[in-house]
Amino acid sequence: MNLTSFDYYADRPERSVGFTRTASLIRSARQEAEDANATVLLFDNGDSLQGTLLGDWAAEQTDATHPLMSAFGRLGYDTIALGNHDFGFGLPTLGRIVSRAPCPVLCSNLQCLTGVAPWQKQAILTRHVHINGQSIAVRIGVFSILPPQTVKWEALQLQSQVVAEDAVSTARRMAENLRRQGCDLIVALAHSGLGEPDAVPMSENVVAQLSALDGIDAIVAGHTHLTLPDPSDGNPQLARPLVMPGSAGSHLGVIDLTLAVNAMGEARIAGHSAHLRTICPGGAETGARVVPEDPEMVELFAAAHKATRKAAAQPVGRINRTLHSYFTFCWVDQGLNLVAAAQAAALRPVLAGTTFETLPVLSAAAPSKFGGRAGPRHYTEVPAGDVTVRHVSDLHVFPNQLAAMLLDGRQIAEWLEMSAAQFSQLGNSDDQVLIDPEGTGHNFDVLHGVTQVRSDPARTI
Repeated sequence: MNLTSFDYYADRPERSVGFTRTASLIRSARQEAEDANATVLLFDNGDSLQGTLLGDWAAEQTDATHPLMSAFGRLGYDTIALGNHDFGFGLPTLGRIVSRAPCPVLCSNLQCLTGVAPWQKQAILTRHVHINGQSIAVRIGVFSILPPQTVKWEALQLQSQVVAEDAVSTARRMAENLRRQGCDLIVALAHSGLGEPDAVPMSENVVAQLSALDGIDAIVAGHTHLTLPDPSDGNPQLARPLVMPGSAGSHLGVIDLTLAVNAMGEARIAGHSAHLRTICPGGAETGARVVPEDPEMVELFAAAHKATRKAAAQPVGRINRTLHSYFTFCWVDQGLNLVAAAQAAALRPVLAGTTFETLPVLSAAAPSKFGGRAGPRHYTEVPAGDVTVRHVSDLHVFPNQLAAMLLDGRQIAEWLEMSAAQFSQLGNSDDQVLIDPEGTGHNFDVLHGVTQVRSDPARTI
């Protein structure tokens, strides 16, 4: 949740991120549309609540409206979708936050088993649109999907409380139902990556499949932090207008739909285009001028910003060496060592006096900041000296819950094989890439405490 243009881990301004700057893009795009007598709809596509120290601080405030909900209201959002990370604080916290949302909150492929879900399956918006000099009432149906794996990723928060349905079958059903309810246009808020056209059921990334579904008129994608359309990257040929606006407020996705009235008096799409607007037109590394921050948003977030910096500056200890993640995939990462040691130290007292007390304790730790899609500055660096809350958070970005599992040797070996999937298999090419560009560093678990024991001549663990 990058509300401000600030890096709370490094305690410094960060011009390449921030909803305060995205808000300026939103106001500019809205003004352009209104000047052209066009109707505007504004959506958020999820993963808005978690991911920074400000997000952690805001989730703990129980006596005030969440600053993001206030911002959505000020900017006139029409619908909000949920992403997988929005469930990281648990259903009670999510429910409390979105109960003050200024517009419908959607999640179509998760079913709540306990009580009333703090989200809706769909929203139908009615807007009067000018077509050929006439004012036509147009009904816009909106639904959202997210990865069904969310229930597994957030099992400690959602187990026995939420079940997931396949995203593609849900999208097909929602589009059909909304058409039957008289909707002229259908918008899919897909918190999902592009994926393959013929993926298997319950796939994580399904936007390519959604694009082929009849009945969906426009798609807002996300989840994978990529940008589409991106002319420099060879855009896929999709059957629907689509935007995927990066992450951390870096881009605003704009879809333009031109409507016409058919012989039955129904509004239908006669033309469309899609593009992205960025808060860093020249690129974050070039030093070029960036989009200015929106003054109203800066003022709205000021109290949360100040409180977050104060909480992040609390001292927790000292270290005698710099900790960083620059070489986490190819050398010993002392930051991971420290995280793993802290986890093991927290677990051992829990095991004392139980039947598990004598078992060896392994501690799995994965890098949180490792470059990749997040960019060349997305690394951890904690200087030697006093350690504060922000430094600890830099080593372990998400406030995950500690969990212990009982494993045998084969399971440990399979776990290590999964970590090794971060690397490419060596071939005969002279241009071999060591790190798989499709890999995800947060799955690179290093199991601290494992010793190499030869079990047979062909295998060690």
